[in-house]
Amino acid sequence: MSDLKTLIKELKETTNLAKTELLGSDPRTRPGHEMARNQAMEKLPTLRKAYMDAFGQNVFVLLPTGKNANTFGELAVQEGGAIVVDGSEFYKNLAGRCLQTMGVHQTFGVTQFVTLRVQLHTWCRENNVRMEDLNFENDTVTKGLSEIVKKVRELVEKTNGQRLLKTYIEGQVVEQALNQEVDSKVVPVVILNTSEDEQASLIGTLFRGKGLIVETDNQEIKEEFINKTFKQVAKILKGN
Repeated sequence: MSDLKTLIKELKETTNLAKTELLGSDPRTRPGHEMARNQAMEKLPTLRKAYMDAFGQNVFVLLPTGKNANTFGELAVQEGGAIVVDGSEFYKNLAGRCLQTMGVHQTFGVTQFVTLRVQLHTWCRENNVRMEDLNFENDTVTKGLSEIVKKVRELVEKTNGQRLLKTYIEGQVVEQALNQEVDSKVVPVVILNTSEDEQASLIGTLFRGKGLIVETDNQEIKEEFINKTFKQVAKILKGN
């Protein structure tokens, strides 16, 4: 078995062991089962990191831009077995919680800032990533989710750049890969809905730093275009 297959098998077994239900188990054997479960829970983060590191060496990132980007993502899944992640979800999730705290004046103020800060601290702790604290400036009128997303992105990236977004995207990709038990030598990953600034930063930093920005405007996004893009990927991987 390949390293990835071995890691996937061990991860599945360890995850199942970590989820062992002890309620109602035989009291005579429960201490042993409990010890095995606790050991499995401690081992999981190390195994997940090992899989992520090994899997990441096989990833090639595609960042489609333009009005046909979603169609590109759909066909990339059908034709090339790509993994697709929405790059805007990170800030949308944060902004959605802030939206719930806003009143009729639609103002992003101290309450929304504190809400964002607490959410972000929690997420960073859960994902074992360092966070540079945010700085509040002035109340801002934010009409609708899209304007809140813009404000949240501005606050987060002012002190953290795209580091947290990168961690989120990689985590989402790995989660999908584990669910699908991906062990391919080359794994195309399509990241949708990112800004030009984010694309410039992400293209050389996600996983092993191999990627391609794909312009989809004025293109007929069909099987031929997807195959042509994947051939371009193969050339880049070969160093041509």
